[in-house]
Amino acid sequence: MQLTKQREFEVGAQAQALADDLAKTCFSALSGQQPTLDLPLQLAGSGYELEIDNNRSTFIVRITGGTGAGESYWTIANVGLRVENTSLTPGGRVYFMCSGDVVLVSASPIEALPENIPPTPSGEPPEFYYFARENQREATAIIAAYFDVSRDIDAYKWENSDSILVHAGLIWLRVQGHENWENVGLVDNAWSISKIENYVGEFTDAFPCPSAENAYLSEWLYSPAQA
Repeated sequence: MQLTKQREFEVGAQAQALADDLAKTCFSALSGQQPTLDLPLQLAGSGYELEIDNNRSTFIVRITGGTGAGESYWTIANVGLRVENTSLTPGGRVYFMCSGDVVLVSASPIEALPENIPPTPSGEPPEFYYFARENQREATAIIAAYFDVSRDIDAYKWENSDSILVHAGLIWLRVQGHENWENVGLVDNAWSISKIENYVGEFTDAFPCPSAENAYLSEWLYSPAQA
C-alpha cells in the first residue's frame, strides 16, 4: 500500500510538473522566442496523453495507463492558445510561437517570416514573469490596466471576488471581472476581465507587485497590438 501511494504521488508530481512546464514555455513565447519542449515517454512509469483546451488556454495531462490511470492534471497558460498540429504524443516535441495575440502550439516546427519574429530577449526573465506564473488572475488584471493607461502598476488588492484594485502612480483603477462557469474540458470556470474604470476611495493594505512595464520594456511581455 505504501509503495502504491508513493508511486501515485510520483506520477501526480511529474504530471503536474509537465503541465506547468508547458505553460511556462508557452508564456516565454510572448517575448518573441520560438521555444520547444520535449515530452517524456512516460510519467513515473505510467502512460499519459496531452490535451490542449484552446477555449480556456489550458494544458491538460491525463494519465491513461498504469498507476494513477484516469487522473488528470492541468495548468492555465494565461495567454491565448491555438493548436496547429494536434499530434502531441509522448516522446515528441512541442513547438511554440507567438502570432498576434495568441501563441501557436504544434507537434511540428512552425514556419514564420523572419520579419515577423521579434528579437529574442537576453538575460533572466524579469520578476513579473515569475509573479504571473504564481498569480495568474492578478497578473491578468495588472497587465490589462497597464496597457489601458500606459502607466506602470506598483500595487494591487482584491476589492471583492469580482474586482481587483490597482495603483499606478497617482491613478487608482478598478479592474472588474466575472467567473465563467461554462464547462469546457476539465476546466469548469475561468475569471475574465469585463471592465476597467477609475477608482475613488481608500486604497490600503495593498500588496506591492513587480513591474509589468519592466517586463514590457525588456521584451518579455508584448501587447496584443505589438505582437
